[in-house]
Amino acid sequence: AKYSSTGAAHGRARKYADAALGKKDKEELKAEINAKRNKDLLMSLGLLPLPAAKAEREEELLDRYQFIEKYKKESRQFGAQRRASEGRAAQLALRNLSVNAGFSDVTRLVLRMESKLVENAASCFDWQSVDGVELKIAVDENGKSAIQCRKDGKALKSVPARLKKNEQVVSLQEMNKALKDQYSRTKQMLEQAMEDRTPFEVWELRELFKNPVVAPILKPLLVMPEQGDQTKPSALGFLTEEGI
Repeated sequence: AKYSSTGAAHGRARKYADAALGKKDKEELKAEINAKRNKDLLMSLGLLPLPAAKAEREEELLDRYQFIEKYKKESRQFGAQRRASEGRAAQLALRNLSVNAGFSDVTRLVLRMESKLVENAASCFDWQSVDGVELKIAVDENGKSAIQCRKDGKALKSVPARLKKNEQVVSLQEMNKALKDQYSRTKQMLEQAMEDRTPFEVWELRELFKNPVVAPILKPLLVMPEQGDQTKPSALGFLTEEGI
């Protein structure tokens, strides 16, 4: 790359190669990305080797996914041209991460990570006591989330004004907003996946079924399993927690 590039363009190739070969430390890489908003380093983040153990691998994927999403969210403070440039870098970073993780499509990675975020925030769906009032996030049968509030066993119409700035309440409100955004994104991604005929593994769909926001979107969808014998008509069915 050094001798076939003009100027210092070969430096970009080195960043990707060093990441793929495991020569870069993740935390140092993240610190440099934060300090310089370097797009090449962001795109190389997904190329760092992943742990072999499944549990460690999942946590590592989630950590990198959240970092890339945070980078993309922070770009909103800049002008339109820079937002577009950084947004494209974040998109490519996710693509690199999905390929590294063995996903055939970015959509599959994103859906998996979004469900993992909900799984890690399971405590938000249980009643939490805050200064004499109990709150939790509830998801209805349509996948729509809302904050429920009660005092002495009686439901309140809204969170008391005196608790609006409470740290726990703010955290619940942020999670509730994240779930609403996740519902919209998931619906769009699944529609696109259908148009693109993106195949999913059964275990992926069963994992998504555990997500209270995603499950209502999946339930009414007809699923067609892959057929070994192409001469026979493909079976159609609805997803359940056990499979199809």
